Amino acid sequence: MKEFFKSGRFKALVVVALLLCGFMIYALSQGGGASGFIGAITTPLQSLSSAISKGADSFFSQFVSTSDLQKQLDEKEEELRELREKQVDYDSAIRENEELRRYLDIKEQNEDFELEPAQVVARDNTDLYYNFTVNTGSANGVELRDPVITADGLVGYVSEVYPTYSIVRSILDPSTEIGAQDSHTQENGVVGLNTIDLAKEGLCRLNYLDRGSSVSRGNLVVTSGVGGAYPRGLIIGTVEEVLQESDGISIYATIKPAADIMHLTDVMIIKSFYGQGVGIPGEDDGTSTGNSSEPESSSDGGDASQAADSSVPSSSQGASSQGSASSRTSTPSSQNNSTSGTSSGSRSDGTSSSRTSSSQRGASR
Repeated sequence: MKEFFKSGRFKALVVVALLLCGFMIYALSQGGGASGFIGAITTPLQSLSSAISKGADSFFSQFVSTSDLQKQLDEKEEELRELREKQVDYDSAIRENEELRRYLDIKEQNEDFELEPAQVVARDNTDLYYNFTVNTGSANGVELRDPVITADGLVGYVSEVYPTYSIVRSILDPSTEIGAQDSHTQENGVVGLNTIDLAKEGLCRLNYLDRGSSVSRGNLVVTSGVGGAYPRGLIIGTVEEVLQESDGISIYATIKPAADIMHLTDVMIIKSFYGQGVGIPGEDDGTSTGNSSEPESSSDGGDASQAADSSVPSSSQGASSQGSASSRTSTPSSQNNSTSGTSSGSRSDGTSSSRTSSSQRGASR
């Protein structure tokens, strides 16, 4: 390299460069053709330099603009998320309001009902019959066998009760037996004895129908009230299909529950209703009206239940008393003038129950 700088070639290049610089300076100062010649040489170089400069400015400007746009996009997404949450809350409030209005209608039509709201807090994924747990219990007055409903219809009953929560057995469970009636034909039967296959489809059975039954598809099925376990007239569902039993003697119907058993979120527990545990007074259904001093059994298409405790003294003993007369039932107070002949059942939290004994509430389930 040192030899190159010392060589004559390098010296010649330096001389040429100096001559060119001198020529350019002279041409620019004099103008004319020489200036145009120099301009023709330098203009493309200036254009190239300007283009490179503008490109760099555009690149960095676009980079900054993209960063701002990303920030704005993040802000809009956050606003959208908040709006969606508000929409969910709004929709939930609308549903709750509509549900409460429907419960209010039920309450207005059944002034004797004492209702307790509850939320579904747990389900067993292995349970094929969609039983569930609710967030209220004996501390709020809930007791065993209390009916559970939604505004659409019957859901089931309380099968286990604890101070702060309860377990509800749904009407899809085969062990559930409910006195039922076709509201159109007035034929009685029993909802229960369900199968896994029907439960998977969200269906239950109406059993013990006569062979010549007039029950047909689309008919509404309601609770009969026999035995006093459920109020009369609660909607259970509609008839899907009428089939013959394998014995060829009787028939049964599959029922589509009115309540969406599989997707429940909120329910109401009926803690008390008129005629609870003693049948329905004044109804011509063959049950005890609550004024009799002797126990009677009531049946509803095979749904037999004990209407009163066998230990209740007869009227010949001079004490017309009802077993464990409930302060929460709506039976006439004149039935409570004498000492109760049976002891009331105890709640699961150890407190004494004010309701009728389990034998009086033993409606078929």
